[in-house]
Amino acid sequence: RISMLRLSKKVEYGILAMQYMASHPGNLFTAKSLSENLHLSYDFLAKTMQKLMRADLLDSQQGTKGGYFLARPAETIKLMDILETLDSRPELVDCVSNDKDCEKKDKCHLHGPILMLQKKVEAVFINTTLLDIAEHNLIEIETKNHRG
Repeated sequence: RISMLRLSKKVEYGILAMQYMASHPGNLFTAKSLSENLHLSYDFLAKTMQKLMRADLLDSQQGTKGGYFLARPAETIKLMDILETLDSRPELVDCVSNDKDCEKKDKCHLHGPILMLQKKVEAVFINTTLLDIAEHNLIEIETKNHRG
């Protein structure tokens, strides 16, 4: 089984929680209620929500009826925002990162094609909004990517 790109558990939890919140606009959610509704580890989700809040992707309201909510409209939050907050940019292979060097890069016949694929993968995460996945508008995303 080949696994070129895998999202971390932090990113998966963050996207799941924010997708759920985007699907229920106007509601407030505690980490506990989200973990129960989504069947996720409470402790891990709570830490993830704090990171998203520090990055201004989530906000919170204090009090007994308080909870988390999206800090801005779902159509303005890109999946890449979540990835970069919780992990890093998705990389197909180590040599596509600017801070990593490979001794074979000059002689490698795959470097150019892999960089093209890398840009396409990044474009999917950059062009896909939280609203797209909340409403499952994935056909529209595919169309946007083929035009761009």
